[in-house]
Amino acid sequence: MRKFILIKLFIIILASSCVPLNENKIIEFPKIDRKPDPDIYYRDVLTALPNYSIEDAIALDLRGYNLSELDLTNSFDSLMVASFDDRTIWPTINKMPINFDFQKIMAYGKNPGLCLHSLHELGYTGKNIGIAIIDQKLLVDHQEYKNQLKLYEEQGGIVGGRSTMHGTAVASLAVGKSVGVAPEADLYYIATRMGNDGSVNYITTAIKRILEVNKQLPHNKKIRVILIPVGWKIDSVGVDELLATIELAISKDIFIISSSLESYSPVKFNGIGRYPFADPDNYKVYRPSFWGTSILQEEPQINDRILVPMDSRVTASPSGIDEYVYYFRGSWSWAMPYLAGIYVLAAQTNPKITPELFWNVAMDTGRYNYLEYNGMTYELGPIIDPVAIILKLDNRRKVYYLSQLRCQ
Repeated sequence: MRKFILIKLFIIILASSCVPLNENKIIEFPKIDRKPDPDIYYRDVLTALPNYSIEDAIALDLRGYNLSELDLTNSFDSLMVASFDDRTIWPTINKMPINFDFQKIMAYGKNPGLCLHSLHELGYTGKNIGIAIIDQKLLVDHQEYKNQLKLYEEQGGIVGGRSTMHGTAVASLAVGKSVGVAPEADLYYIATRMGNDGSVNYITTAIKRILEVNKQLPHNKKIRVILIPVGWKIDSVGVDELLATIELAISKDIFIISSSLESYSPVKFNGIGRYPFADPDNYKVYRPSFWGTSILQEEPQINDRILVPMDSRVTASPSGIDEYVYYFRGSWSWAMPYLAGIYVLAAQTNPKITPELFWNVAMDTGRYNYLEYNGMTYELGPIIDPVAIILKLDNRRKVYYLSQLRCQ
């Protein structure tokens, strides 16, 4: 009888071990399910600058164009609102405006600004902190984040297709080794359909997958931020389950940043801009974003949101693993990875950080600019101060050195 019971127990254990429970499946990192091809802009030789409106999302789009036949000596104002990339072919110097230096614009745009590169040199890089991104297809092997990428999966019915400018840019702005805020953070990336059909079920599925992955990570390497650069409506299909899943993630000490952040978190943000030749480490150069000047007319004294750089940024380009693109105008999708990266640095500094604590510290330490507009003086702020945030959270010996790094 005893022998029969032991045999039966063995059969039950054997059968249960064959059940394909996804959450119990051990993941070997890095796990890269696919490598989408580059998305190259095959564009023509221009005989005139394209028509554009300053209200357009990218304004003057010169990415991938051959401008060598143009005489741009009198086109300074147009070029100051242009977006371009490493594949843009410029005219010879005698056909360019005297004061226009696209290489300098690129160099400034690669700098996340606000003394972040100085923080990186002191070791505040996001090392051992995980950040997950849910976005469109990624150029997996780009040099900005290839070494930080621990997982790349595709969901939501994605079948094949090239990499995208959006996902590639967002990843680099968050963890890029030269353009990113947290250049040594671990990156976990889920590419999905992003609710293009009015449903947010794909986002919910992606968050649940990230939570499964997080269970397998060591205690000192957990994912602390999920970045979803998209928003949703209260009547979106599946929104109730999405919000419940977000609450579950929050209970696991994960800060979820999305365009709908204010609907489930006290944290509020907005993006700010600077002129292309303005030093990004200098707080005094920041101004409203180039699509947000109207805020000075509509809400001139608004100061209940933390402001982060968004315009005049350089990101990884989807066209090649060592190529870059400069965007004159950003969007919230460019601001959110900045905010996420600062939170990662805060989590590295103080593992007990919460969105509420981060919000309070960021608001208390933020800086203000005073701008002249239509004959009136306006207050712009609080602008996020990464050095001040780390000073507030870090009581280690590096505090002395940090105190010497206050930006202008």
